[in-house]
Amino acid sequence: MYIYGSGITEFEFRVSNKYEINTTYATNWFQCADGNYYASDRGYQADDYSAKINTYGLESYINNILEQFDNNRGTYVFNMSGFVEDEHIFGEDIDYSIPLSGVILDSGERKNNSWKGFSEEFLIRCLSPSFSGTPSLPTWSESCISIGYNNQQLYSKNVYDSYYGNFKYYDHQNDYGTITFTLNLTNTEVRNLRTWMRTNRDTSFTLTDLNGIDTIIPNMSYPIDMKIISIKEREKFGIDRWIIDVNLVTHI
Repeated sequence: MYIYGSGITEFEFRVSNKYEINTTYATNWFQCADGNYYASDRGYQADDYSAKINTYGLESYINNILEQFDNNRGTYVFNMSGFVEDEHIFGEDIDYSIPLSGVILDSGERKNNSWKGFSEEFLIRCLSPSFSGTPSLPTWSESCISIGYNNQQLYSKNVYDSYYGNFKYYDHQNDYGTITFTLNLTNTEVRNLRTWMRTNRDTSFTLTDLNGIDTIIPNMSYPIDMKIISIKEREKFGIDRWIIDVNLVTHI
């Protein structure tokens, strides 16, 4: 990608493919008395689209980047454009065909990695992004789910002992279930899933099947209403796929 703006002489920023997408939706989740989760939502305008990116090259290349960002002080906001296909650093649902504005939240130490090679890490937030994608969920019955998923039923019963060994039992009877698993999705599927998350927020959906998982939650069965609490891109898988973590909870 290319970076330019106030005080900056436009330069090419070569993004390492080990970048980390840090999207935080402005939804704070709470479990209520009925056992279900609900979100306090400030709206998509308050969502945080940040990325931790790394670049490396000769010392002169790294020094120029640091100098250009130093020249930008006072304004602090700069522009980014010319993203290539594997530089979707803020998530697949951002529109990279138009320039994006950003600000550096933090920067790491300049590191010497080889005789003449240096690297530098930056945490950048995208400001007022535009979006692309169609809000849709993956085809759960065809998705590639990794071994090692975790699905549990969480009980609301409590057992209390007394001084004389007389037990008391309290059961709110608002049990709920949770499942966390890892998916292998195409760029398009991730783009549409992120779009669904941004536009649907606290909405539940009916899950009728999940590939390879016969028991969705112990003592619960399909179909079942669920909410997506979080998704997280873990790493790229090849050129056009992502490994992502998904956390669902029941909505009964």
